[in-house]
Amino acid sequence: GLLSKLISAQTLGNPVRLSILRAVLGGTETVAALAAELGAGTAGQIYHHVNQLSAQGWLAAHARSRYRVPAPRVIPLLAILTAATGGN
Repeated sequence: GLLSKLISAQTLGNPVRLSILRAVLGGTETVAALAAELGAGTAGQIYHHVNQLSAQGWLAAHARSRYRVPAPRVIPLLAILTAATGGN
């Protein structure tokens, strides 16, 4: 189905990437802030994930070194995050 197409093993199957997207939806915009908030690797590792998410259209730069989830992706992402956490 559509959900399985959206959750690709390469892009959204990674729990760090889901955490990044959840944090960006919550207002965290920079890689430095993501690295500090998530404690899930170095800034370089976070940049790698952000670049992958950007390449797949899940993140977009909206100012210098600031990212957000593009509006058309917010609802699908919320559905994915809800499914990934079992609805919690």
